[in-house]
Amino acid sequence: MRYLRRSPWSREVARGLVVLFLWPLVLCTLVGKSAQAQSKVKTIAVMDFENTTKRQGAALGRKAADAVALQLSPAAYEVLSRDAVARRIATLGLSTPLDRNGLAKLAAGMREDGLTEIFTGRVLTADVRKGMPRQAHVRIEIRVMDADTGEFTNGAVGDASSSPRHEDVSADVLIDEALGKAAFQAVTALQTRTIPRGTVLMNKGGEVIINIGAEQGVSAGMEMVILRDKMKVARVEVVSVTNRDCTARVKEEIRGISPEDEARAIYATNVDGRILSTTGLDKQKKGPRFGSILSVLAGIGLLFLVGKMLKSKHPRNVGATGVRAVATLDGNNQPAVRISWSRPATPSGLDLLGFKVYRSTTRYGNYEVVAQVAGPNENQVFDTTNDRTIEVTYGGSSDGGSSDLDTDEVDVTGVRPGTTYYYRVTRLIVESSTSGGGSGDAGDVEFNVVETDYSPPTEGATPLNRPQIMSPLDNDSLNLTNQVFQWLSVGGGDLYRLQVSDSPTFEPERTFNSPDDDPRMALPGAGDNRAMSASFNLSTRFPGINPNTGQTQQQTLFWRVGARHRSDGFAPEPDGFIFSDAVRVETTELPPPPVQ
Repeated sequence: MRYLRRSPWSREVARGLVVLFLWPLVLCTLVGKSAQAQSKVKTIAVMDFENTTKRQGAALGRKAADAVALQLSPAAYEVLSRDAVARRIATLGLSTPLDRNGLAKLAAGMREDGLTEIFTGRVLTADVRKGMPRQAHVRIEIRVMDADTGEFTNGAVGDASSSPRHEDVSADVLIDEALGKAAFQAVTALQTRTIPRGTVLMNKGGEVIINIGAEQGVSAGMEMVILRDKMKVARVEVVSVTNRDCTARVKEEIRGISPEDEARAIYATNVDGRILSTTGLDKQKKGPRFGSILSVLAGIGLLFLVGKMLKSKHPRNVGATGVRAVATLDGNNQPAVRISWSRPATPSGLDLLGFKVYRSTTRYGNYEVVAQVAGPNENQVFDTTNDRTIEVTYGGSSDGGSSDLDTDEVDVTGVRPGTTYYYRVTRLIVESSTSGGGSGDAGDVEFNVVETDYSPPTEGATPLNRPQIMSPLDNDSLNLTNQVFQWLSVGGGDLYRLQVSDSPTFEPERTFNSPDDDPRMALPGAGDNRAMSASFNLSTRFPGINPNTGQTQQQTLFWRVGARHRSDGFAPEPDGFIFSDAVRVETTELPPPPVQ
């Protein structure tokens, strides 16, 4: 050992190890300075946030915008004054509050002012705990609109609570404190995300191949905007992903998509701010990171634990299972969607309080709560055309003697016939925990209400109106050899089935069904109130021969027509189509067949 310490080559090895150890730190410093030198200050406008709570009205939305603007670093952002933005809004003839289209018009109109992005968002939660200690909880969402495309290309959610107070403090003071903390969290999260950007490799028959995949944070259902020279040329949706590339289908095409066009992910969340279309992976520092070797060793040490965690999810991370959505009719024969589910087994220590049902018009779009079902044994709900107000639980706690549930009333818009909907279902579970105790004392038991993660989205379900029969009508004569049936289409219905039966209940073995591949029974585009018709020879299906005379005798038959949206995940209930009322007709009595 003494020889090794004194030998010249050992000293050179030691110097090399020291350089190797310090080199990552030096490299990170150089890269950091280079990145700072090359960073460009963005000119942005911060708009008043939408306040979805019942606290403080529009004032809370303005406070949220101010809190976010305060957290933005002047070294990275130049925030335009509220007066300058208001003048531009007036010049463009826009009215506040601005909707999505209004924001896009403002962004386009302010590009000449150097505007690159518009920050907007929502105040999702502003709750104050009842009793002592007094405490507020605030949840906000930031959305960043790109001025070149008018699309939301980034965003983040901030969730924070005020310090607990044991004195009587104004609810507004507590909310303002929590709001400032939530703004800090949201801005911090925003700065740790990067937008997945790629390049179009090929566009073949509406299938677009892009050179980024799962390794860059891309997932199926994510939407992207396609750019050429910073101008939007199309919007696509990712349908399949590999590690290094993805395939997308065109949803909107302004110009043709060409190889070398830029692809940029679009940010999307649901009503509660859950990120549905991720804006990418966390930003990666260029160059080696100091301590990376220790991180690798720690990762190896935790590998077994992570593997066990992946094999069995915590119950709060498991939404309802077996969720399906099917078009149907409600008790008043009006369009509806029936959402049904099973539920995971409830482990010990957990009680199932109920379920919450969320709805969206796109599979990976913004989901809004439309129903809450109480009780562990309920497994279905009907989403009808009726607008309604429901009470929704967001969480809460109980000490066994009293409960403090966080609830709110939510206005729900009913389904619209002809629109395809997707659904996700969460569970509301009650977790118990014990505090205090010891020396024979069991301690205090507290129960917390927790909402689980979403279930996977269902396949689409399209509620439909009932088709209207035009001819033949009740008690009309029906020509068995060549009867023309006429009806009006319904919006969203692109496939129809005509049934004729001698049974008023249309028993299958006594019913004629038009072939589903008959082009007369299809309506591409699924338009509303379009005249449709088809003729059939039914004489062999319903011969009605009198055995004594050999003559075709008069029969009473019933006919109806049904509609469905063929791309729905499941056929409508209960008969596979949404059927019209049945019409009763009488067949024409025909002369006997010629004597052989």
